[in-house]
Amino acid sequence: MQLYGTTAFDFSRGLSMAGPTDRVSRVGLWLRKVVVGYYQYHAVPGNSSQLNIFMHRIRWLWRAVMIRRSQRARISWERINPLLNRWVPYPYVLHPDRRFATKHPR
Repeated sequence: MQLYGTTAFDFSRGLSMAGPTDRVSRVGLWLRKVVVGYYQYHAVPGNSSQLNIFMHRIRWLWRAVMIRRSQRARISWERINPLLNRWVPYPYVLHPDRRFATKHPR
């Protein structure tokens, strides 16, 4: 499986390139690396709402890909949430507020 960038198109392309024979753990590991890298770059004070939107969109995309891979029509959120909680971490602010405030005064 190839690694792609951080746009929604790249994520959906990367997730859909994971064929039905790829293990969920392998795709989850790749997705976790990409999401954590995105958080490390964009996790500045004041950007947490955008990080939450990003996390929810990634969760929705992965669920859509899992539905497409499955032979069943639907996968309920109750069934897929433990999987999503394991592989897609919740965002948190990584950069200290004082360093950010000195470089970017308001």
